[in-house]
Amino acid sequence: MNQQAPEWGAMVGNIRLAKTVIFAIRQESFFESSYLMRPVNRFYLSLAILFMKSKINVRLFYLFLMLPLGLLTSCNDTKSQSIQLFNGHDLEGWVIENGGTFQVVNGMLHINRGTGWLRSVETFSDFNCVFEVRFLEENANSGIFVRTMATSNDDEKGYPSNGYQFQCMDTIEGDAPITSLINYGAPEATGETNRERLKEAMNPTGEWNVIEITCIGESVVVKLNGHVTTTATGVKNAPGHIGIQGELGLLEFRKIELTSFSK
Repeated sequence: MNQQAPEWGAMVGNIRLAKTVIFAIRQESFFESSYLMRPVNRFYLSLAILFMKSKINVRLFYLFLMLPLGLLTSCNDTKSQSIQLFNGHDLEGWVIENGGTFQVVNGMLHINRGTGWLRSVETFSDFNCVFEVRFLEENANSGIFVRTMATSNDDEKGYPSNGYQFQCMDTIEGDAPITSLINYGAPEATGETNRERLKEAMNPTGEWNVIEITCIGESVVVKLNGHVTTTATGVKNAPGHIGIQGELGLLEFRKIELTSFSK
């Protein structure tokens, strides 16, 4: 008699569980280079979970689980390509929008207060981007835009009219602490920020902080100094620009490195 896979029932739920599992795993750093980020393998994992729900023969289940997530991995043509978005010398590859005060000073991307924003020339869909930032005064305010269109609001600040921002401000307090999600006219996304982890992760004013943003599909994971502090879902607009906001703050970036997950 053939052995049957167990009844997963409510624990398995429906196919959306596969996306939840993938999103949870992706919050660990090892996931950034794993095969589960690849669309074809996410599809087969979802298929495997459906088989589990259907109490399919256990041998057939393992065939469908191991074949796509193991043997087919070596055949997947997804490639990772690292790009230094900020070269440390000038603003090549960037466009200053609406009078922003962005300049390169002593090898750093310096934001001398002002408004407007700095937009990447290129657009990106799925990626991991690392920003090293230092706040030069208490409560210095800025923001990091992802999946953002080139259009701006026609007002005195001139911020994007269709994108998503992750807060880059020298604070873990208030309604929008560092790394939290702010929608900027794009299709509404939902974000959740762990304030306890922010307390553990945040470095004092004048010290360097590392913000790491990973966008895969419509999900985003943000780390502050190695701690997962914000997760977001429903982030659309792929591909879109990377951007830095001028919001009257005094701060600087020494590194902006992006790894694009291309097919």
